[in-house]
Order: sequence, then C-alpha cells, then structure tokens
Amino acid sequence: MLTTIVAAIIVLGGLIFFHELGHFAVARWLGMGVSTFSLGFGPKLLKYRHGKTEYALSLVPLGGYVALVGENDENDIPSGFTREECFSLRPAWQRFLVIAAGPFANILLACGGSPIMADDPGEVEEITALCSGLNINIGTLNQRSIQGMLRAGKKAAQLHHVLLLDPVGAGASALRTNTAVDLMEQLPFTVIRGNISEIKTLALGSGKTRGVDADVSDAVSDENLDSAVAFVKDFAQRSHAIVAVTGAIDLVSDGQRCFVIRNGRPEMGKITGTGCQLSGMMTAFVVANPDRRLEAAAAAVCAMGLAGETGWSRMAPGDGNSTYRNRIIDAIYNMDGAALDKGAKYEVR
Repeated sequence: MLTTIVAAIIVLGGLIFFHELGHFAVARWLGMGVSTFSLGFGPKLLKYRHGKTEYALSLVPLGGYVALVGENDENDIPSGFTREECFSLRPAWQRFLVIAAGPFANILLACGGSPIMADDPGEVEEITALCSGLNINIGTLNQRSIQGMLRAGKKAAQLHHVLLLDPVGAGASALRTNTAVDLMEQLPFTVIRGNISEIKTLALGSGKTRGVDADVSDAVSDENLDSAVAFVKDFAQRSHAIVAVTGAIDLVSDGQRCFVIRNGRPEMGKITGTGCQLSGMMTAFVVANPDRRLEAAAAAVCAMGLAGETGWSRMAPGDGNSTYRNRIIDAIYNMDGAALDKGAKYEVR
C-alpha cells in the first residue's frame, strides 16, 4: 500500500510539475513576470533567485506552481517587476497561450512523449539537438521568435529529425501568412497540420481565417469531400510533406493516399488549444513510427478524436469545457492500441 501511495505521488507530482512548466515557459517567452516557480507546495525547503524569479523546492511533493505577476490583481505587482510584465494587462491571446501551455505539455506526457518548450534564438539549437522531433507552432509571433523558429528548424533538418509546422492563424495577418510561407520555403517539413483555412492559405497564398478558427465557407463536408481530398493530395505532393487538415472531417495525406477520418465531437471546438495539442501529439507519434509516418499522423488524429468522444461520454451534470479538456487528456493517457483500433473511424482514398 505504501509503495502504491508513493508511486501515485510521484506520477501525480510529475504530471502537475510538467503542467506548470508549460505555463512557466510560455509566460517567460512572452515576457511576463514570474515571481515564483516551485517544485512542490507548502513551506519552502530550498530556494534561490535567478533574475527576478525565485525557484523553490517545497515540502509537499504534489507537483508545483507558478506565480505570475498580476495574475489575480493588476495592481498587485511585486517589487522589481513592471506593469508591462503583468499577466492581467496582457492581450487576451497572450493570456490564452499561457493557460493552454499546461494542457499542451500534459497531452504529450499522456501519450508517452517528453515535452520541452523553447524559443530564444540563443538556446533553440541546443534544445532541438536533445529532441527527436520539433513542432513549430506560430501561435505567437515576433521577430525574436521567428528567428528562433528558423534556427531550431535548420538544426532539426541537419539532424534529420521529424519537423512539424502548425501555421496557427495563417491568413489572419500578413505577418502570419508570410512567416508560414517563408518557413515552408526554408525548412523541409515532415508534416504540416492545420485547419482547412490555414492550409488553403499556404497552398493558394490567400484565405479567410477567423483568428485560429477555420472559415465556415472553407469547411470540409460530405458535399465537397472529393474535391477536398484532391486538394490535400495535391498540396502534399507539392510541399513534399504529409498534410493533415483537421475539422469536422479530417484529412491526412502524403500525396498518394488520403485518410478520411470521422472521429471527434463538435464540443471539442469549445476548448482552446486542442489543435495545438494534436500537433504536439502528432509529432510524437511520427517520431515513434519512422517507417510509417503517414499512418502515425493519421493515428494521432484518430486518437485525439476518439479521446474527445470518450471524454464527452464521461461528462457529468454541471461539467463544462474546463472539465472536458481534462477528460480528453485522461482518455489519451488511458488509451491503448486495441482501444484505438476499435474506435478509429476512417477510410483510405
């Protein structure tokens, strides 16, 4: 019994710690202030300060926590920090990314991956060298992060690592579109994953995107399925990459074959970050299956959709989208190959 309790503490502590590490990494990436990053809760046993942040080892070994400057009150700014570093005063999309980063790390842990996030040009090549796959997500863009993406991508290509592009919001602004196109021209991506509006923008040079959501007029449906499959196959051939288009109907193609996937729930669209989670998980799947990359990418899409179905079936009265997000992560964690084979809904064209 004691061994079981200790094991449970280690597993739970590790999951929570990596969840908080995701929040920490993205907050620092965006220049937000972090006053404390603690491994564990309760009284602090050890602590040291690096820069403005206090790093601590605390008594209760159940995960950890990140204290963001101005997280609860924009006027509660510790000495040494500025209002520019205040979480509450940042744009909504930046606050969203900090919040979503924890679940992103958790979904990778749930499927057996080991996540690390970096964007500083000074370290991305070293970090990339430690990893077997690189997921470039353009969710937050500035000139510094763009340089980091290019350096990391070139290092991954040099090492012949799996390289995935998630062109978040391509079509919403010239910067996003031009950056995604430039990345494609300079880097040999293994996989490109996005919604239909983002992928059309990359393929055609124009498109309509509502933030990170696909435009309704672009949506893949049974009525336009044949033309959508032909489009994705053509873009995969021209880009020399596996192309994954996700939506109500998902398409995954290497230019020769196309998986048409029908797993998932419409309610998944009410959760922020599911697309980013899928890109991370897809990178891990493709890394683990170097000889069957197309099948691995399709399996990741099926697994995410199936997790959405399983998670929804376990919702209780009073549960909302926050609970649903965690149910999806739990479903991935508990899913095995047999369950995926049984629940995957696809055809190959």
